[in-house]
Amino acid sequence: MTRDEYDVVVVGARCAGAPTAMHLARRGYRTLLVDKATFPSDTLSTHLIHPPGVAALRSWGLLDRLTATGCPPIHTYAFDFGGLTLAGSPAFDGAPVAYAPRRTVLDKLLVDAAREAGAEVRESAERLSRAGRGDDASRER
Repeated sequence: MTRDEYDVVVVGARCAGAPTAMHLARRGYRTLLVDKATFPSDTLSTHLIHPPGVAALRSWGLLDRLTATGCPPIHTYAFDFGGLTLAGSPAFDGAPVAYAPRRTVLDKLLVDAAREAGAEVRESAERLSRAGRGDDASRER
């Protein structure tokens, strides 16, 4: 793939952009995934993968990779609102647990999956700009 031959450019390679690029690449789209960060890297997050997200990771073939990192499953939740605590299981059809991986683990796992699916990944990207002609593809500078 040459520098300007992409069907889609996905900007942002964390927990939304990387799976988007992965799915597009798996469907045969020439995909460029760019991020200003390098991976693995940390970011401020209160990230929790609820059971529907766990089911998505399973369907994408990525849940085993996550569990192989040693990230422990979460079997119960407790939300404390001061005078009221709500507790219970996060269970959902097909996914009885949740996970709370470090972003250094989750984001790298997702970026690697996008790359393996065929997306071109560019880390440490500073900016994108149009090439100058009306129908030119975007490119990194």
